[in-house]
Amino acid sequence: MKQNVAINYPQKSLVIGTEEDWHNFMDKFLPGIKYTISVNFATESLIYDGAFPPSSIYAKETKISDLSIKNKKIEAIIYFVNNGIYAQNIDNIKHCFVNIVKINKSDIPKNIENIYHK
Repeated sequence: MKQNVAINYPQKSLVIGTEEDWHNFMDKFLPGIKYTISVNFATESLIYDGAFPPSSIYAKETKISDLSIKNKKIEAIIYFVNNGIYAQNIDNIKHCFVNIVKINKSDIPKNIENIYHK
């Protein structure tokens, strides 16, 4: 993505709890990417985490290892993948790695604040 787009891109973990919000999120932030997913939004939610590169030269693949709760927010605990994908950042293009995992709604505390709504 272009550097100026990255400014408005969600750079923290978010909970996506409805199909409408999921479609809106994908259309807004990842337009053109096919996003067919098997989620029962009555009992499940999605956790998004966007990993933006700490280096201006390259980005490295990340995965979510766990989730934690801090200050009423779900946070993804990520790790860098050994021998994972590297993407070179050139010509004002910044690569990010997006992780989306499914979680049972019953595992999400009621007072969580980082919920995505269109």
